[in-house]
Amino acid sequence: CTGRVPPEQAGEQSVMVAPRDGQVYRTVEINGVTWMAENLKYAYRAPTTLWDSTSFCYNDDPAMCEKHGRLYTFAAIVDSAGLLGDAAKGCGYQMMCNLGRNVQGICPDGWRIPNYDEYTTLIEVMGDEGIAGRNLKAVEYGGTDSVGFSLLISGRHIEFQRLSSPENL
Repeated sequence: CTGRVPPEQAGEQSVMVAPRDGQVYRTVEINGVTWMAENLKYAYRAPTTLWDSTSFCYNDDPAMCEKHGRLYTFAAIVDSAGLLGDAAKGCGYQMMCNLGRNVQGICPDGWRIPNYDEYTTLIEVMGDEGIAGRNLKAVEYGGTDSVGFSLLISGRHIEFQRLSSPENL
């Protein structure tokens, strides 16, 4: 998520507290944009015909959620069920929608899903497609973590294969 850290918490590396669940997240400012430097841990509980939720812990292990954050379906990311607001209600479940550039989705209040321009600028600033991932990735995953983003490889969710190994990403 991208957003603003309250002025009293501002700095190159800071933290923010999500009011809805009290989760504390590290943040980092890169090229004038404040990014959450951790994966979301918010338990989005919108059941589907296949699952009882649209957010998951890797291997269904709560300890993995604590370290790596949760895995989400696209519908959960944009809040298709409208649990947090109506801006994207109905989008995502095999329905094409024009969500615009500033979608809060499952991000905490005051934060939003990064848009395409922010992602491409982040990649350019971090050394372009060939090395941006390495520069953002945590040292424990073979990166240099040159700006404190500490990107973790957290796994992926596949509809008919519950979760796959982070090593396969």
